[in-house]
Amino acid sequence: MVQGEVVINWQVTEIIQNNACVGAPTLCAADWVEKPLNTVNAVKAWINTKTGNSISDPNIMANGAYLPAVPTPELPSVSNGYDGPVYNRGTETLFFPSPSENNSVFKTNENLSESTEIVAHEYAHHVQNKLNSGLEAAKASSNANQERWARAIGGEGSADVIAALYEKSIGRPDSDAWKIMDDVLKSSQLSLVRDGTAMLDWDDWSNGSANTVFHDNGKILLNMFYRMQQAGATNDQLIKLVVDMIKTINITTDYNESKFKTFLDTLVAGAMQTILDMVWDEMVGSGGGGGGGVPSAPGNFTTIQFVGCNVYGQTVDYVNWSDVSGADYYKIYWSNSQSMSNPVHTSSPTTSWSYVWTSLYTVWAVKACNENGCSNFGPTYLQIYHWSCQQY
Repeated sequence: MVQGEVVINWQVTEIIQNNACVGAPTLCAADWVEKPLNTVNAVKAWINTKTGNSISDPNIMANGAYLPAVPTPELPSVSNGYDGPVYNRGTETLFFPSPSENNSVFKTNENLSESTEIVAHEYAHHVQNKLNSGLEAAKASSNANQERWARAIGGEGSADVIAALYEKSIGRPDSDAWKIMDDVLKSSQLSLVRDGTAMLDWDDWSNGSANTVFHDNGKILLNMFYRMQQAGATNDQLIKLVVDMIKTINITTDYNESKFKTFLDTLVAGAMQTILDMVWDEMVGSGGGGGGGVPSAPGNFTTIQFVGCNVYGQTVDYVNWSDVSGADYYKIYWSNSQSMSNPVHTSSPTTSWSYVWTSLYTVWAVKACNENGCSNFGPTYLQIYHWSCQQY
């Protein structure tokens, strides 16, 4: 044994310590590495048993100590001061920062490496990497839509789902299991908690490109799996579904909500199909359709009247549309295109009329909604800027 090596009882022979020690001497002890290692082994065994896969071991860089799945003299570089855990696809390494590094977001770095949900989330990225190389390539695509879907649904969202389901499998209550990062964040950072119990729908999808968008869009998938569990799907059924999804999804450049539902339909049958359809109807957005108790789409706009100009120099029109039987409220959206691409939700009136406004021209459309979900869009209304508002 060379200086700096520590032997533990695991699938590999050695723990190779990076630069012999990081921080205080106690941080060189093998038990610092065993914190994430034990969870990785448990999550790996659980996924392989429940889904019939055989996923290999990742490398682990934890608290300054490096544990390779296959012993190697080459250690990955570590960027000092990194604020959180990360998975490196190229080196297949889970990295958890050393306790000696500063951290502005999380309580302590020890807390990160021993949190089952955080370790499970990062290990889930290894699962994605090993099961679907095409998905991993899409995460780095130059096509923004492809990258967005790959990183939100095939990346952060499904990793959060696996973390939540693992937490459920070890007996954690819904109030804890479905809230990712709630036990590791500093009190000033609790807005970053990804709460799967928060009710979302596909209209909450963002077409932004910031890293936070991928986590935020991923919360839609997390909430969908939470709703399916609440509707009667078992933990075993859900872990198989999310891993099958990761393994077989093929995200093309024109991927969208409707295509995602068509893909999911190929993975379920029987009672699970019924549950998926019910939950989907509750969450349906502009790319989907109604069903079940979802109301029909509104008919044509029936009254369009120029009201005047507001203080911002925008044209204001009064519009209404045909009332829809079974609708409790409506959702009004605007877009810059007649096809209602990238629609923006503005209000949810309980009446079948509203005021709308524009600074140039705007396309408006309405959905009818109730407790079962929302309809498709009704016909669109193109609002034209009125010349008299130029004086404002």
